Amino acid sequence: MTTSPHHTAKGKQHDANRYGYPPDLQEELVKAVLAQAELLCAEWV
Repeated sequence: MTTSPHHTAKGKQHDANRYGYPPDLQEELVKAVLAQAELLCAEWV
């Protein structure tokens, strides 16, 4: 199974750039999105 580039940390950073999210806050944004995804996945299992 392949992973879409937008499901990776680099993909999320690309999305942040695309939508004008401030560069100095992008790393925290990626961490927050990945943490939310982990919580959602834990509920599905």
